[in-house]
Amino acid sequence: MKHSAAFPESGNRHSLGFLAILAFTGAGATSALAQDQQPAASQQQPASQQQQQGSQQAQSSPKATEVIQEWPQTSKEVAQTMIEEYGEPDGVTDSMLTWNDNGPWVRTIVHKEEIDHKFPVPHKDVLEQFINYEVPEEKFSDLAKYDGSVVAYRTNGEMSARCDKEAANFLALNLAHDLIEGERGVEDARAFYAQTVQQMMQGEQPEYVQGLQFEVRSASATADPDEPFEQMAAAETGTGEKQGVASLSADQLQGKKVLSVDGEVVGEVVGVSQDQQSARVELDTFLGLGAREVELPLSGVSLNPDGDLETTMSEDDISSLPEAGEEPAEDPAAM
Repeated sequence: MKHSAAFPESGNRHSLGFLAILAFTGAGATSALAQDQQPAASQQQPASQQQQQGSQQAQSSPKATEVIQEWPQTSKEVAQTMIEEYGEPDGVTDSMLTWNDNGPWVRTIVHKEEIDHKFPVPHKDVLEQFINYEVPEEKFSDLAKYDGSVVAYRTNGEMSARCDKEAANFLALNLAHDLIEGERGVEDARAFYAQTVQQMMQGEQPEYVQGLQFEVRSASATADPDEPFEQMAAAETGTGEKQGVASLSADQLQGKKVLSVDGEVVGEVVGVSQDQQSARVELDTFLGLGAREVELPLSGVSLNPDGDLETTMSEDDISSLPEAGEEPAEDPAAM
């Protein structure tokens, strides 16, 4: 899917970095002045026509226009340009305007905050635009080296570019696509970016600034929700097979129930040794003895789907373990 965006003629541009936005010129101001000078004529028009014009005027003078009056110059001009291009934003706050599903974009945001960006020449990053795009893990590093204002979002499967003009965002994302597909290297992409910007400043309209030069997929095809951490999934969801406990931290082991080989609860973990080779287990009262703490070797212990610690030892074997703090005897499980 390609989306074309007309690029301004060189004679109509003013300089605000390499990608400044056109000032809001006379056509809009003249139109507004003409409306102000014709109140009497409008009162003589049919009611239906007056209602239609009133609706159009309400749509062209929303809260967004008021909010951006206090914004810095570049942010204000870019915001006005986007309003002219895509209509009123779907969301308005003091710090940003947001459009959803506008043109080729999943989302367009004009930020009040102006971020200084010096590549390829100094300008202000205020216009952030998003597409659905899956960036392979091994390409994240190259993407960051290519342009710090192009950002990949692995989980929801999006990629964004932030500059001061829509044409520049098309350029940045087209080159990011080339980089990810292996058609260009980092330095080649940066050099082509600078060369294309120079052409833009001379009034040319290279293909890469007119729209996206690749097909954009759906969000369901680009999102990567990842996978649950295997041992945590077994412990928290009650699914999966038994897992070892070597990778669990002392905090994760703390408070877990300890089961005998028969599946009976015999106690609870109340501490873990510094080397995490054994756990201090407070035994439940059994065999006529009061509660006491023993040192349980973790070498033969596994985490079951319920998140409990299973041993290969009988209740008698566990009760025969040395008291916590004593010199451990040979592991009964190894006998």
